[in-house]
Amino acid sequence: MVTGECKFTSAPLGYSALASLEDHTDEIRWSPEGSEIKHEYALFARNGFTQSVQDAAADRDDLQLFDLEQIVDPSVSH
Repeated sequence: MVTGECKFTSAPLGYSALASLEDHTDEIRWSPEGSEIKHEYALFARNGFTQSVQDAAADRDDLQLFDLEQIVDPSVSH
């Protein structure tokens, strides 16, 4: 299951947004009770990400980050 959040703020997206998304993922009930769910996360941000979020994405394979440039032009990669 991919869970995501989009922020259109003037500041880079901080680690608290990632932590909040992870906390709320368990509240989503889209699969039968007791089934195994592999969680993946996607964060979308107008003004990029703080270093702590970038570091988390570099260390994890279940987290993808998308900035405004990538959203507007999907051929752009970072």
